[in-house]
Amino acid sequence: MINIYTQDGWLNVPALADLPAWLRVIIGKRQVGKTYGTLQYMITSGRRFILMRRTVEEVQFLGANSEVNPFAVFAPDHNIRMDRAGKILNIYDEDRDQQIGICLGLPTVATIRGFAAQGFTDIVFDEFIPEKHVITRKTEGDALLNAYTTINGNRELEGRPPVNLWLLANTNNINSSVLQVLGLIDPILKMREKGKEIWNKDGVLICQPGSEKVTEKRRQTALMAHLEKTKSAERFTGMALDNEWAYNEQALVGKMSMKGLTPLCSYGDIYIWQTNDGQNLYACHAQHRVE
Repeated sequence: MINIYTQDGWLNVPALADLPAWLRVIIGKRQVGKTYGTLQYMITSGRRFILMRRTVEEVQFLGANSEVNPFAVFAPDHNIRMDRAGKILNIYDEDRDQQIGICLGLPTVATIRGFAAQGFTDIVFDEFIPEKHVITRKTEGDALLNAYTTINGNRELEGRPPVNLWLLANTNNINSSVLQVLGLIDPILKMREKGKEIWNKDGVLICQPGSEKVTEKRRQTALMAHLEKTKSAERFTGMALDNEWAYNEQALVGKMSMKGLTPLCSYGDIYIWQTNDGQNLYACHAQHRVE
């Protein structure tokens, strides 16, 4: 059985990297080591990676000042700098005197023609599920598929392994276009229902870390200790401390017996059923049967 945590309770990213998968989705509480552990793995394992964010504005912010460089936390063990190159940031390891990656926004990939990405081994898409107040585009899922196809290129046709895709996010909103287009919402909900933290099937790995050791320490911080005494921020503390989806009504999500249900309509691959009393609707993937 894999131990997905370090001795101190942080996410054990190298252990997740050792599992057979081309897609690794890590969704969980805030500050349990998702981004830190993944970027640290990229640096220490000698990967050549693309750090991706949802927007060009996010990338520009990261490159605006060395103090907001996400790699600054690794100093002095690893001295990583980010240099502007148009809409892209080049990521350099100063200790090894070499470029180890780039940082770009998801929309940028579509504007690049002849993108030579064969040398990159990994894509790290950080914060792919934004907070509720952030403007999102319904096409972000399709944009990711196109970006991955561009970056992956023909390497698999040439007998090489596919580029590894890492999706990192907090449990802000399960209604994510990225999760939808990849068909991952159902597996995530089923994991929650069964209390599973890890799921690995057909090259897809999903990890929803609870990390209770770190969480208990978080509960004692000034803000969290205050918020837990009130009801005004239940959604935030539920996401940050209890791994709950902040803006989804989970009480209405679950399995229901199909007995006594009448087919009503469908939307894509989602089928709507109605109870015989007409008071409730049930949405699922169970298709309407035509007699």
